[in-house]
Amino acid sequence: MARRKKYSKEQLLDLFVSYVEQEGLDFTIDTFCTENKITVIQFKDLLGSVEDAEKEVWLALMVAALSTVKSDANYTGFSSRDKLLSVYFTFFENCALNEAFCKESIQHHGKVHMLPVLKKLKIPFIEFVKEAFPHAQLPASQYSDKVNEIGGNIQSEAVYAQLLFLLDFWSRDVSTDFEKTDIAIEKAVKALTELIDITPVKSLLDFGKFIWQERFQKH
Repeated sequence: MARRKKYSKEQLLDLFVSYVEQEGLDFTIDTFCTENKITVIQFKDLLGSVEDAEKEVWLALMVAALSTVKSDANYTGFSSRDKLLSVYFTFFENCALNEAFCKESIQHHGKVHMLPVLKKLKIPFIEFVKEAFPHAQLPASQYSDKVNEIGGNIQSEAVYAQLLFLLDFWSRDVSTDFEKTDIAIEKAVKALTELIDITPVKSLLDFGKFIWQERFQKH
């Protein structure tokens, strides 16, 4: 009997990503383990199920982006806009480095069913958004704590919805080096920050026009 290999969680995730890039996601844990000479018990102990492993990969992509951006010595001096831009650009660079896996995951599940797969990724991203975009506090009242909490949650959920939109846009982008995704990121972040600051809506209209041209007029 062939000797079973032992992997760390990170090594097994790397192996999982490579396997998905070659075989897609229509496989069982038994098949994966047999072909890679590891035990099912080891896979389940380290990664759980195939979908759990997917969640861990997406989480790792976001955590790596956040860690990279926050390690910049100038990060604390960044504006909210620049913090978000940096995270977006770094995250999508990570996605591009793992393009085959990311696109297979998105195409396999579809937009709606990707939401559970991105559940773990969402947690550190929302924490980052709340830190980078402290929302305006309403005047003190007997309801202020609850109202302010709701306001912060709505704001962070709106930014997360923007991330989901950009991820879908990236998955369909066929431009060289994802140039159109870079443009979409710039316009989306500018529109968002101006909306949060309650400034003129020119950027919102500009962003909407860009999406209309890229998404609807070409289909």
